[in-house]
Amino acid sequence: MKCFNYLNLPKIEFPKDFKLGGVAYHPIEGYKSFNILSDQLISQILEILPKEIAVLINPKTDILYQTINPTFNNYVHKDGRAYAINYLIKAGGENVETLFFDDDKCKIETNVMQEHTWASLHTNTYHCVTNITEIREAITISFGGFPNFQNLLNEETLPHLYKLFYDPA
Repeated sequence: MKCFNYLNLPKIEFPKDFKLGGVAYHPIEGYKSFNILSDQLISQILEILPKEIAVLINPKTDILYQTINPTFNNYVHKDGRAYAINYLIKAGGENVETLFFDDDKCKIETNVMQEHTWASLHTNTYHCVTNITEIREAITISFGGFPNFQNLLNEETLPHLYKLFYDPA
């Protein structure tokens, strides 16, 4: 399975009333995620996603706005969540790469995500972001794992999520 795959989903149109709540998750210096307070934005995101994926999401806990700053460069880690779907708003610099590693921390995949695109990521694989020179901003949707990410990932729902990791062609 690939660790990263672009998704053919439309660009987000941010509403004028776009507001963020408090910090929802701040595991390490350089990374913060925030609750999204705009019902219009949440509805738009849920409408963009395939229905079989959208029904797995709790919009109050699973869809977050994340910021990553340069102090987070090269922080190799695994997330507690199994998968993520990200929409990149600002790349955080030129040639910012997302790297994936095997369990021996040998690089297995490199990606440069383009702004205003969607991608699925296997976040329970070692990974890091490198070459960040300014704030990187994204919408992140979490699947499976801690602490609030309680989507039902089981034999019935996982095949829908796995499809996002493969090109349809």
